[in-house]
Amino acid sequence: KVYELPQCAGRPASFKDPFGDFLFLVRDPKDAQPLREKQKAWPEKNLDAKKIQEAAKSALEKHVWPVLDSQELQAFPEEALRVATYAAVSTALLGTAQLAEGELERLMAATREYSEMRVKGKFGRGSGDDLPPGAAEIKEIVEAAIARSNRDDVVLPLMVAASVGGAEIFPTLLHWMLIFFASHPTEQAA
Repeated sequence: KVYELPQCAGRPASFKDPFGDFLFLVRDPKDAQPLREKQKAWPEKNLDAKKIQEAAKSALEKHVWPVLDSQELQAFPEEALRVATYAAVSTALLGTAQLAEGELERLMAATREYSEMRVKGKFGRGSGDDLPPGAAEIKEIVEAAIARSNRDDVVLPLMVAASVGGAEIFPTLLHWMLIFFASHPTEQAA
């Protein structure tokens, strides 16, 4: 209920929004409210749960299962999960215009660079007009895919939010969950 309040719609930002209506960078809650409603409505109208499940399954089969099927002892396949997550997200949001392998790799690198710019941008050391690192490349990659997909421009800020807030974080969260269940066998049945 708290997040529904207009006061929760705006976010602090010390640089210009490089993605056009990226909700997390809109300062004024009054400006953010209609964006939030538009960005919430787009997935509800355009995404199909069955197609998302198929995209996730396909991405896992392509990127994660081969790593897990290896007979060698190995570390947690965080990078394979990250690639699979990006692939599934891009397929869900962009449909048949999903990102090719090279675009996916470039997007992942640019998103990581953008995510790590926190010191300069978030803490106000940037000049407001400077684009955060990685932002121009993210925009270039996703806008090209949007043009191929005939999707609405609202996909750009949604793709950025899903990448920065999901694809970069999800493998780590999954890893933590697996560590917890490995160290607490009695909880595995739950």
